[in-house]
Amino acid sequence: METASFPAIPGKIAPTHTSTSRTARIRVWAILLRAISALSSMDDPLIQPPADSGHSAASEPEYFSVSPLKLIIMYICTLGIYKIYWFYRQWSCVKRHERSEIAPIWRAVFSLIFAYSLFERIRASGRRCNTESSFVSGLLVFGLWILAICARLPAPFWIVTFFSVVLLVPVQFVIDDINDVVNPQHDPNQTFTKSDIVVMVIGGSLLLLAVIGAFLLPRA
Repeated sequence: METASFPAIPGKIAPTHTSTSRTARIRVWAILLRAISALSSMDDPLIQPPADSGHSAASEPEYFSVSPLKLIIMYICTLGIYKIYWFYRQWSCVKRHERSEIAPIWRAVFSLIFAYSLFERIRASGRRCNTESSFVSGLLVFGLWILAICARLPAPFWIVTFFSVVLLVPVQFVIDDINDVVNPQHDPNQTFTKSDIVVMVIGGSLLLLAVIGAFLLPRA
């Protein structure tokens, strides 16, 4: 029996490449997030459960230290995934010092919802350590929400969402000042490990391809 073939329906819109590229971008972010978590856990002992070494929690850095330059570079080269890792590490430190039952991973995934609470904790820690907090939590959170919404813009305008890392820099400056007071001998995390370099090469290559696609490739 022959199968009847139907003519194409005039006016039917063929699917564009927008949904495909968006799906591919989500997959890339998921791969990078898994890579950052796996590689960082090998190089960074703070991500492992702390051993009972006889030292009190007060002698440890109160928050996750990373140089502002490294924060910016890692954020850009991981297409923004490093922001989730940054929030995860900060909430892990909060959980350790407050001995609370919070879930750092979920507070990192939904970072925009919990960012204000974290920033206010950091400001309170800064006042306790007599360090100046040069940021306003509400304004930073508002900016993070606006730039997150900008990710929905068509190419190439979605690239402005990368500026959200700039809003984390003043928070990191305060964190570094707090850690200098709590433990002057702490590791400032200024150097790039081998795993960092691997992530930078992979993520930087993907970012370069994304920029080329956004600016140079013709659109249908």
